[in-house]
Amino acid sequence: MGRFVTFIDIMVTHGYYNDMSDYFQFRPTAETERLMRNRGVLIRHTKRGCQFLIEDDRAGFLSGDELELTLQMQDHNFVFVTQLDDYRPQTFYRLALPEDSQEIDVVSALVSTEEQKESSHFCHITIKLTGKMLEEAKAGMPQEYLLGFCVAAYRWEYMFVPRCGSIDGSKTFLLEDLKGKFLFTLPEKHTNSSLGGMMWRIFSTSPIVCRKFQNCDLQLSEVLTEELSKLLSNAFFRDVQPEEFFRLPPKVLSEILPKILADRSLKKRIVSRFIPCPQPGKFRTDQRGCIREICYI
Repeated sequence: MGRFVTFIDIMVTHGYYNDMSDYFQFRPTAETERLMRNRGVLIRHTKRGCQFLIEDDRAGFLSGDELELTLQMQDHNFVFVTQLDDYRPQTFYRLALPEDSQEIDVVSALVSTEEQKESSHFCHITIKLTGKMLEEAKAGMPQEYLLGFCVAAYRWEYMFVPRCGSIDGSKTFLLEDLKGKFLFTLPEKHTNSSLGGMMWRIFSTSPIVCRKFQNCDLQLSEVLTEELSKLLSNAFFRDVQPEEFFRLPPKVLSEILPKILADRSLKKRIVSRFIPCPQPGKFRTDQRGCIREICYI
């Protein structure tokens, strides 16, 4: 028996995941499995994807042979943490890999077909084999395909619900990231009957890329509404009333708010140092492009 050499190496990259083997699985179709047995081709699953191997003293395959795989996702959160554009789960998609090694943006390269989708796979991957592939593999240069997925980004929406059911109108809340990475809007009084009535709603000022472990340190503080209104009025050179807090433009806030948060004259009472980050798919929200977290205070 000869030495096995790799002639195709398929790798997946996704900024949300570390070990790809836990979340992405490549499965040859039944027809491809028969072809592999006839040609003496093996498949080896790796931490980043899969490899096809042949014995270096055998033909391995014939030019014109075609390998077909299904790409299956093992994490139900995949659809929430991945930028999928117009991808439709019930549609049959094909991804044809080129003859030469390439980096491929998977979602933009998918082609929808009229074929019937019979199982819950993400797409079918096809590779047409050539004599050039075999020559290069035996020379130690396998075809390498890097299949890339873009991570989704969302604005964070927080719903702060008072446990006692009432809100002190003389005070308001500030949500800040003590590491200074993320900035949040000023709060809006919001009514949500399913959560008990009146509450405070706060958003991140811009979308935040999904990460399994966000490098931030969120703190919720309580301040006197009148004091905050005075500082904002001074910063904007006009009268800023509480009902306007939430409507202040995020772009302007990004310049003004850090200075206000650092102002020692603003007396803050810490309500919670343990504010969790929103998790995609955990709570439903009617705000497009947002993920929600509900916190009881």
